[in-house]
Amino acid sequence: MGINGILTKRNTPTVAYLTNIKSFFWDGRASSLEEQATIPITNPHEMGLTMKEVISRLSSDTSYVSWFNEVYQQLPDSATISSALAAFQQTLVYRTSPYDLYIQHQDSSKMSAKALHGVRLFFGKARCSQCHKGADFADGDFRNIGINSGDAGRVDFTENPEDLRKFKTPTLRNI
Repeated sequence: MGINGILTKRNTPTVAYLTNIKSFFWDGRASSLEEQATIPITNPHEMGLTMKEVISRLSSDTSYVSWFNEVYQQLPDSATISSALAAFQQTLVYRTSPYDLYIQHQDSSKMSAKALHGVRLFFGKARCSQCHKGADFADGDFRNIGINSGDAGRVDFTENPEDLRKFKTPTLRNI
């Protein structure tokens, strides 16, 4: 749900584990973390602001002025705001789950028998790891998994008919 109770087109993907991602949003319409960080601000259904309004608000707050001067040696502008948001989002990585402790130390005592069974299924018979790969369990690829919700998916961004109903593989971290 966005501003004024307006329903947005899609649920928001997580902002955690974005450091190694190459494209952002379910349809991949942003190609950098900095670009991704500002799109919701100016989207009329999400925050509904202009960057001029954001710059004005931040520039009228002495704390933000001080922080931007300290980090960027200047007042907030579009580039420094998107850089600051992207830098913050890069910190949203958590590696202390029982699974992480198991993988880091091969210490199965950190996980229940059911969780260990789930790991074996995930990487084995269930074949989840074919799409949910790597440290963050997301390969960054786009797939049509056969759900027709009325949302055309990536094709709205790429205009390539092969992208109909394709969406980015989400991370399965911490779900």
